[in-house]
Formats: sequence, structure tokens, C-alpha cells
Amino acid sequence: VYVNIHGEFKEVNSLTVRSFDRCFVLGAAGPASAATLKGWPCVIISDQLTVRGYSSPVALTPTAKVTLSRPDLSLTNGTIVVKNEPGESTIEGQRLVKELMKLTELNERYLVNCLKQNGWNFELAVKNFEE
Repeated sequence: VYVNIHGEFKEVNSLTVRSFDRCFVLGAAGPASAATLKGWPCVIISDQLTVRGYSSPVALTPTAKVTLSRPDLSLTNGTIVVKNEPGESTIEGQRLVKELMKLTELNERYLVNCLKQNGWNFELAVKNFEE
């Protein structure tokens, strides 16, 4: 689950108004994890905070429909999807998932997400996993 929070705050000393974005990636807690033992169904996999100069909430409002001129791209819910990626349903995609599973011992769902986030580039997925 991906959670993205936008907000604003006033700095205490200077009273400068700033904006922030906080992005969380949540995943299911393992059966014997500390989170499960405390009754939490998920864990925070990633937490990123970005602080910037103030920007009006109007800046986050969608304005116009995007048209694409490349036939190998499609737009779904504001996300650009490249159609020529191997993908999990292709033989090449399944091979990448199996290879990455041997290296990382992650479950298939996380492996597919890892590969998708790295454009189905195996070397990049391994590099980002190891960071």
C-alpha cells in the first residue's frame, strides 16, 4: 500500500510557511514479526519526507487531460504505462522474478513490485534492493 500525505506547517522561530510531502510504503507484517506480535497488520517498508517552500494546494489539483503521441505508451489513472516491458505475465518476466527470488528470498508480490519500480531491469532491481 502506498500512502502519500501533502501538508503545510509554520516554522517555530521564523514563522516561515513550508509545504511537505510524506510518502509511506506499507507491507503485510510477517506472521512472527514484532509488528504482528503487537497486533499491527502491516509494517512501514519505506518512509520518505520532503520539505519544500510553500506551494498552494491548488498546485496538487489535476488541471487537464494528458494526451500521448507515442503508441507504445498508455495513461491509466495518471500513471504512464510502457507497453513493451517484459511484465510478470511474460516468460521473460517470470524468469526475472525467479532469478530475483533466489537472490533476495522475497515473496513473489514484492519481487514483481520491485521489478516494476525498476522498469523490469534486473540489475537495477538488485542494486536498489541491496541499498
